[in-house]
Amino acid sequence: LVGPTGVGKTTCIAKLAVISKILHNLDIGLISIDTYRLGALDQLKIFSEISNIDFLVAYEPSDIQKFMKKFKNKDIVFIDTVGRSQNNTKLLNSINDFLTKVKVDETYLVLNSTSDYKVMLDVAQKFKVLNYDALVFSKLDEAISYGNIVNLVNEVDTPIKYLTNGQVIPDDIIAADSEFIANMVSVSYTHLT
Repeated sequence: LVGPTGVGKTTCIAKLAVISKILHNLDIGLISIDTYRLGALDQLKIFSEISNIDFLVAYEPSDIQKFMKKFKNKDIVFIDTVGRSQNNTKLLNSINDFLTKVKVDETYLVLNSTSDYKVMLDVAQKFKVLNYDALVFSKLDEAISYGNIVNLVNEVDTPIKYLTNGQVIPDDIIAADSEFIANMVSVSYTHLT
């Protein structure tokens, strides 16, 4: 998962990891390259201990290659990246330095659904350097309207993979469903008029 600071990447990874482990009985590994944000490592370390999921921290791009070899028998390995401003190309490229060292099957851009449309579009366009495959919209429980989500998806021509709607792990995440999203937009529009 990639995205700006504070959008909920780490919490989202925790939700997906628990669902994968408990509901789907998969062997999960977690790698964090977020060695910058205060408390980020502690948050995932505590989570991994509680959920009995193997967790490693990559400080250098070469670490991630070693760790993926260690996790070669895992069903899924989730990589938690550091949040970065879309306006700092150098720091976005530093994330890419890690991710291009291994074969990543899917990369999701996490966006805060309460953000202004212009901000979301700017983030989506500038994070293209990380070659994301799909979008995750977080913090639906904090948003008051959802039309921007549909507008953004149409503009960047990228599918939505997941929606998160709270902090509870693993409950507050759902797979994106077009009917659910249409109803969500419709209800929010009705409440605004």
